[in-house]
Formats: sequence, C-alpha cells, structure tokens
Amino acid sequence: MPVLTSPLASAALLSLDDLSNASFESNTGVPNDWDNSFSDGRGALVETPGVNSVLTTASDGSNYLRFWNANEYVAQRLRGVTDTSGGAVVDLTAADISGQTFRVSFDIGRVEPNLTDGSLTVGLQYNDGAWRNFTVVQGSASQTRDSWVRYSYDITVDRLTTSSGVANFFVQKDGANSRHVAIDNISIVAIPEPTSAALLGLGGLSLILRRRM
Repeated sequence: MPVLTSPLASAALLSLDDLSNASFESNTGVPNDWDNSFSDGRGALVETPGVNSVLTTASDGSNYLRFWNANEYVAQRLRGVTDTSGGAVVDLTAADISGQTFRVSFDIGRVEPNLTDGSLTVGLQYNDGAWRNFTVVQGSASQTRDSWVRYSYDITVDRLTTSSGVANFFVQKDGANSRHVAIDNISIVAIPEPTSAALLGLGGLSLILRRRM
C-alpha cells in the first residue's frame, strides 16, 4: 500500500502575518514599525489631515504617509508561520515564500495638481535587492486632487529555494523631481492562503482515494 504524504508537510509558508502599523495610526513624524531611509530631515512623514498636510482626509483612520523626495523608502520584514517554526511567528526568508503569490493593496492620495509627478515603486525584496516590484504612478486623469484611489496587484515570487535572505515589503519614492506622494491602508495577503490551499489539497486527495476504492 503506498504511503501518502500530506501537502502540509511540504508547505513552507503556513500563514502570513499582517503588516504592523499599515495605516500609520500609531504615531506622527517618522513611521513607527517601519525601517526607513530619508534624504533629508523632512523625508517621509506620517501626517494628520488638516493639521500639517494638504490632504483633508486619510483613506483609513486618522493618518497617512507622505513622501517628499526621490529614493526615500519605508520597508518592513514579512513575518509568518512556516512548517519549521513550530507554530511561532518568525521573520520570513526568500525560501519560505518561494513560488507564493501575494495580493498587495494600498491607497494612493493625489496631492500635487501635476499628475506626471509623484510615483512609487512597491514590492518585495530580500538582502536589500529589488526582487519583485511594480511601479504605481500617483493618481490618474480621473482622480481629483485631495482624493484617494485604491490599487491592488498580485505578485508571484520567483522560486528561490536556496536563498536565506530576509524577505521585506517595501515602498520607495521615484523620480528626481517629483514630490508629495501619499499612501495609506496597506495590506499584503497570500493567495490562496497557504493553510487553506493545503486543506483543499487534502480534500481533493480524499476524493481521488474514494473514487479508486
């Protein structure tokens, strides 16, 4: 009789944790819970609408993040439970999420009247190297100033099974002359959610066995 192996045994990522402070509600000024690099003392700022900003609302909660200068960024390590972590939440590596698809969603606020200015690169990286990323241009022809538009993208990670580099989610400001890009309400989820996918695999295996009996 053949030995059957559960799909859970080979699944590296079992669950993905939510990003911390993803709507920038825990502070004003430099964003808490995010690694960051700013080109001057002003840099990226967590702002409260109507207090120190040109936007009159945040898309979620009371605050949002605004970038001022090119190449500024915020980054946060991806954390989750893997098949080797014993149920504990750990920093994820490239190998842990190899081949996984993620849905990244966030809101972009139009600050400047010039739609050609202000863009962000949003994506995943490891060992400080760009890995999977995409560029979002601030706003659109139909977006009015002082408004928010939601963007959602699916990213499938390359199969880098030997990499031990820590996996990060990042947002970086583009364009040497562009300014004032606002972002809020960021989320990243695994699709399908890894544990659910494994359970679906078990259900399909059970159905096949019933048909063979």
